[in-house]
Parts: sequence; C-alpha cells; structure tokens
Amino acid sequence: MFKTKLRVAFAAGLFGVFALSGAAPAEPYAPMAEDPGKPTIEGKEAEYPLEQMVLQTATKNMPDRSAVKQPPYPGAVVVMAQPASKGSMNDVPFTQLAFVTLHTTDDVATVMAFYVEALPDWTKYDFFGMDYLYEGNGEFKPMEKSGMETPHVSVLGLIDALKYHAMPDATTSITIFYK
Repeated sequence: MFKTKLRVAFAAGLFGVFALSGAAPAEPYAPMAEDPGKPTIEGKEAEYPLEQMVLQTATKNMPDRSAVKQPPYPGAVVVMAQPASKGSMNDVPFTQLAFVTLHTTDDVATVMAFYVEALPDWTKYDFFGMDYLYEGNGEFKPMEKSGMETPHVSVLGLIDALKYHAMPDATTSITIFYK
C-alpha cells in the first residue's frame, strides 16, 4: 500500500514538474483560414472535401513563427502548409523547401511593397508576371533546382478557380518557401 501511494505521489510530482517547467506553446506562423463547413448550392448541402483536406493538412504542418525568416503578411490567413520534401527534376535531385501559403484581400502591389520593405536584402524577380523576392542575389529560377532550394516569397493575383471557400474575397496568394 505504501509503495502504491509513493508511486502515485512520485508520478503526480513528475507531472507537476513537467507541467510547470514545460516550454511555452509555440506561436503559429499566422492564423488559419476557417473551415467553411457545409455551404449550400441550390438549396442542397455541399462539401469541399479537397479544400477541407488541404486546410487540415495545413493545420498539422503549420510552422512556428520562429522557424520562418519571412514575416507573415498582416491580416492574411494560412490556406496551405507543407514540410520540406525531396525530389528530382530531369534526374537532378533537389530538396523543395517547406512552404506556407497565405491568402489576403490586399492587392499584389501592396503585398509586394510590404515584403520589399520587410526583406530589404532580398532580390526582386519577375517570372512571367509572377512576383518573387528571394534570399541573396545569385541565380534564381523558380521552376528549377535554384528556385526549389532558395528561400523566397512568391506573390500572385488569385483567379476564381484558386480561391478557397474559406476566404472567398481573397485577391492575392502569398507562398513563403523557408529553411
């Protein structure tokens, strides 16, 4: 009986020590887009399973704010997040950096101005009308190895097909690739 009480007291004490000395919860990179639930289309309940799956995956893969050099855009919400992954292109191996995608109602020019100011040592690059800002000043080709492995921000205007029901008024997509 005494051993049982001693074990319970020891376990409770350990729990208390871990609970009191644990690190503060990590600050998420940015707020998540809200799951839109089940909207109706022509009076019938509808679901967006792909969008809901992407939002759930983003919740699981949300980086800590301290893990990402690039700041989140004020007021934007996260709609996608993925960890780093390995791949190859034309038999050239590469590691695609982890990324987080945010949507905002602000226009592309306003968003780019924010990142140009926030990341003054980064290089601006236009790739077929898509704006990029990348770390350093070396070679950067978004669809090649250098683009996959270089921290960068890409900003593009959203067409209706790319808008999430969780943020239907969004006009701009921001993807942050980070180490």
